[in-house]
Order: sequence, then structure tokens, then C-alpha cells
Amino acid sequence: MIESGFPTPTGRTIGTKRTLLVEILGLPVAARAGSARPHDVQAGRELLGEHLADLPSIRAIVGDRGYRGLAALAERKHVRLDIKAPPKGVSGFTPLWPLYKIEHAFASSGAGGAAPVALLRGQRGQRPSLARGRLGRLPHLARRRLIDQPDRLDQACFWWPCWVIVESMVSESDVQGILAAIDDFGSCLAAQDLGGTLALLADDPDVTVIPSEGVETHRGRAAVEAFFGRIYGAPKRYSWRWRDRWVSASGAWASFVAIGDEFVDVADAERRVIPYCLTGTLVRHDGRWRFLLLHGSEESSGG
Repeated sequence: MIESGFPTPTGRTIGTKRTLLVEILGLPVAARAGSARPHDVQAGRELLGEHLADLPSIRAIVGDRGYRGLAALAERKHVRLDIKAPPKGVSGFTPLWPLYKIEHAFASSGAGGAAPVALLRGQRGQRPSLARGRLGRLPHLARRRLIDQPDRLDQACFWWPCWVIVESMVSESDVQGILAAIDDFGSCLAAQDLGGTLALLADDPDVTVIPSEGVETHRGRAAVEAFFGRIYGAPKRYSWRWRDRWVSASGAWASFVAIGDEFVDVADAERRVIPYCLTGTLVRHDGRWRFLLLHGSEESSGG
């Protein structure tokens, strides 16, 4: 759970508590909003209780000591409860590795006065829903904000997180199917194969590509086809080599993170190698995984 709101000197917690249920690799699965209360874990327990029955692949709940009260719920649902707390006699913040990077990503999204409501749709009195595009950037945010062995939270961010992470069981066949789709997409990109690229996209009016250069979003099959047509018709040729990939799936939905290098080749010019991250969402239809969202991110040339 990621929970927002911050206390005043009088002890009153102001703002709206926005509670997100996040799967272990960063895929958000549920959200709710309510009045902020100090040191409140009840909202997280209630949200998990509402949605656990809809997540049959969950095998464990990982939380801090504020979630020890979930023992009965975990036992009823036949899932393991893993409470992370400092050793006896030691106080202070205990990061939940490797999950702190996602927590830090949410904290950084609220820094500098950015409204945390940007992460959710729904205002007071309305039922919140997941802001699909913004949260789709979570794996990328987490990658950029990963820091080594933090021992405290950045209080200036005005986020007071209390974690519950749900671990999902992804079948080996799904993992291999998703990785194969990523490999096929990379092969089509290197070969400038427009037909093959389009065949890997979901048949959905909201299929979207967000390229690494600029902030333009290409939404819908016609816009996406036009984008790849321009890329493949240009003198530059692109290819990727991945160092690491993570896959997360729930039912017919999946997300992934791929980190590595992008190679840019132009005739009579030296090859450019750029650190690159590709994230995306896939849907399974007729036994095949196809891309619904693709978002590339390359290292800024400005450093």
C-alpha cells in the first residue's frame, strides 16, 4: 500500500489518503481514497480484504509491523504473511528489499509540490480508479529512483508510506510467452518490419506507444502504424540488447521492464550506444501475448 497525507505540528493529519494496492513488480491492481488519519493502517487492511478474493494467484503478503493484524485474513485466504520489522531492540525504518525502489518512486512523484492525486482518477466523493498512463510509468520511475541501502525516508516528499506487497505466481508458460513477444518486437524493430510489428500489437482502440524522444503519445492503431512507418522509413536503424528483464502477470494482463542498451546505426557513421529502458503492458488473447502499451526511455544526453 502507498498512502499519502502528512501531519501538522498540532498532530492533525491533513489531506486525502490515497491507498494503492501494488503487485510486487509494480503493477497497481486497486485504489481507494478517504480522509487522512495519522498512523492509519486500517485503510490498507480494508482494501486488501476487499480485493484479495479477486487475486487467486496471490501466494504471500509482505508488509511492515503495522500489518500484523492481517494474520487472520491471511490464514483464511491461505496465503503467507511475511512481516518485515527491525530486530528486537532496534528502532527505525526497515526497507522492504527490493521493494523500496517502488516506494521511493511514489515519494519522488509527490516532491516539489506535485499533487499525488495525479496518480489516481477520482476526487472526494467519487470512487477512485487507477490512472492508467501515469502508473504505467512506475517501473521506469522506480529504476531511475533506485538508491543504495537507504536508512530513512525523504520527509520532504510528504509521503508516509506503509507497505503491503502482494506476490503473484506467474506461470512459466506466461513468462516465456511474454519474453518471446519482447524478443519478436526487438527483431521487427531491427529489421524495420512494419507488418510484423503491427501483428504484435493488441487489437484495441487504446493501443499506445510513447517513444523515448520527446513527450508525444501515439494512441490508436492508425497513429501507432504511422509512427512506426516514419521510424522504419528513416535512415536510422535501431536495435536493443537487454541486460535484465522482469515480468509480472495477473490473469490476462501483464507488465514488464526491460533494461539494457539501444544501438543506433546510420550509414557511414559510428554506432551510438545509449542506455535504454522499455516498459509496457500486454494482454493475452487466443493464447498470444500482445502489446497494449509500450513506453521507451533513454538516458538524457544532458547527463
